[in-house]
Amino acid sequence: MISKQKTNEEKEAIIAEYLLGEKTFRQMQSLHGVDYRIIHSWVTKFKGHHVQKLKTPTETIQFYEQQDAM
Repeated sequence: MISKQKTNEEKEAIIAEYLLGEKTFRQMQSLHGVDYRIIHSWVTKFKGHHVQKLKTPTETIQFYEQQDAM
C-alpha cells in the first residue's frame, strides 16, 4: 500500500536504511509503503547524481558515458 507524502526526516531515515545495503528498493517499498522508484530517486539525489528520465536505451547509454567521462 502506498502511503501519503513522507516528511524530510522520514525520507532521510529510508535513505539511510537503504544505504546500509541490506535491502533492495522493492523490499524498502514493502516496508515503508513508498514506490521503489521514488525511493530510488531519493537515494540518487542524496548521492549527488542528477535524476533524468531518458526515452531510449541509446539516450541512456550516452548519458552514462558522459557521466563516466566527467
